[in-house]
This record gives sequence, structure tokens and C-alpha cells, in this order.
Amino acid sequence: MSKAIGLRYPREIKDAELSGRILAALALDGQVQSDDLRVFVEDGVVTLLGTVDTPFERSEAKRVALWVPGVKRVDDRLTVSIDQYLADDELLEGVQAALAAEPLAARHSIDAHIRHGAVTLRGRVDTLAEERAALEAAEKVKGVREVVSRLKVGQIEPTDQPVPMVDDATMLGEVMAAIADAGITIYDNESDVRDGVAHLRGLVDDRRALRHAVLAAWRVPGVQSVRNELTVRADASSRNADEALVGRIVRALSQDGRVSPAQVVPVATNGTVVLSGQVDSIEDHDAALSVTAGVPGVQKVLDNIIILGRFPHWGTDREGVRLRRTKPRRGGKQ
Repeated sequence: MSKAIGLRYPREIKDAELSGRILAALALDGQVQSDDLRVFVEDGVVTLLGTVDTPFERSEAKRVALWVPGVKRVDDRLTVSIDQYLADDELLEGVQAALAAEPLAARHSIDAHIRHGAVTLRGRVDTLAEERAALEAAEKVKGVREVVSRLKVGQIEPTDQPVPMVDDATMLGEVMAAIADAGITIYDNESDVRDGVAHLRGLVDDRRALRHAVLAAWRVPGVQSVRNELTVRADASSRNADEALVGRIVRALSQDGRVSPAQVVPVATNGTVVLSGQVDSIEDHDAALSVTAGVPGVQKVLDNIIILGRFPHWGTDREGVRLRRTKPRRGGKQ
């Protein structure tokens, strides 16, 4: 049977399945209580409609949807419903109480400013995880419309005393130790830290491990941002034919070097492979299709790849960070 590259896939079946997976993920997460949340999917693009009670539920719904495999991007059209009007001073009391009750936020002096229900947080925290904890604490307060962070992460105010600088190599060691302490192993680890930005590269066992590795990196003091380029590994020697095929595809993409497996995600079903993800150019797009089609066992390749700059997109990974290639290509032009 000859191999073929299909430019479309059965939208109704794929999108209906993806919508069901998102609703199941939201139910499993359990933190979005709205009865008026609707999910529409078209060509892998998710639209969230309806009302929620707090900004936290709105951001949580978006986060959960983004983590469902096969989702290209999420168009958030949710509205925060405010049952009764609260004056800004009343909301301030609630936000301050929420910050004081959150252990990661309470260890720092965080100022909250409120205008017409919109909260702005100012101050300094040590880690991205502490910033996220403060944001979520404020977002959960009923009556709050939105929360904006103006927090400084890991930036110490000027002082007459010399401040020891943590070099990138030391910070990389701390990031890797935090990930290991979380029980996560990164295989073929090529992670590094540059100017306080942690770039995570390698293979992990599953999507849960991927997310917890990112969260662990967030918690390291001094880390300014986390770029997630981790890939869920598949075993090419697995007895499961689909898993083995995905493993061979990931290995072929890695060996070819033109497109990182962190950018292109293959899903196989009985020899039919759906490629999702985001690439930088039409050349990368064509390379991904060509390499995949040449893997033994692939009968058909369905194209679900976004080319950055050619289609509307948010250009983000599953934690809202832009995906980009940071290593020189191997086996191709530099």
C-alpha cells in the first residue's frame, strides 16, 4: 500500500472527540463549577463560551483545555458573572484575606490595588510559582473581574550590600534538582538556563510528568521564565503497535534534525498518523510530513500542523510560553 499525505482529516469525528476530551478533562479537574460553559471545536481550535463565577475559573478552563492533546489553541470568550456589586474597598478586604491565607503568597509583602473590580498586584516574590499562587488567590475572590500581576520575580531592590549573583550553570543545577525532587526523570536531557530563562529539553514519560517538570522549574528562585520544549517519549519497541510507531516517528524526526519532536506531535491509529503542533516555516512543515511518511509502518499522514506567521495563532506551549527552536539544526542548513 502506498503512503499518502492527506491535507485534511474527518473534521466532525476529530472535533467531536476533542470536545468530549475537553469536557472530561474539565470534569476531572473539578475546579470549574459553571453550569453554563460550552465547548466548540473546529479544526482543533477550541472556543469556550458561557459564564463563570471568578477569573480563576476562567483561566483554569483555558489552562485545562490547552493541555488536552490535539488542541491547537483556545479562543476564550468566557464571561465572569458578578451576582452582586461589591465596592472596591470590600473587594480589597477579600483579596488581602485571600493573599494572607495562601502560604506561598503570605511570605511576601504583596500590595493589592483595586479599581472597578480590577485587581493589580505589586511587590516582589522569589519564584514564578509564588507569583502564580498570588494571582490564583486573588482570582478566586467573588466579585473580582480580573487580576493583573505587576509583581517582580526574583528581583532584589538596590542595596548597599553586595548581592551574590547566581550564574546560569548553578541555576540549571537547581532546576534539575527541583525536577528530580518532584519524581520526574528527563531522558536525553539537553536542558539549559540562559539569562535566567530555563529551557527544558528532553523526553518524559507522560503528559503529567511534562507539566510537573514545568511547575517544578517555576518554583526555583531566580528563574525568570520557563520555555517548555519537552516531549512525551514513546517506546519504539513497545508491544502496542501505535505506541511503537509513534516512537519510531519521534526517533526519525530527532535523527533528521530539521524539525524538533517538541514542535511536532504525532498520534498514530492503525497506521494513520495525525501530526499536530507548530513549526517556523513551510520548509519545516514539509520536512515533518516527509520524514513521517517515510517511517516504516506509516500508511497515511494527516496534516494538522500550524505554520507560525501564516495562520492566526497564539504561538504558545501548554503553559502559555512561545514555542521556538533554540538549537541549531542537525543534518540540514545552519
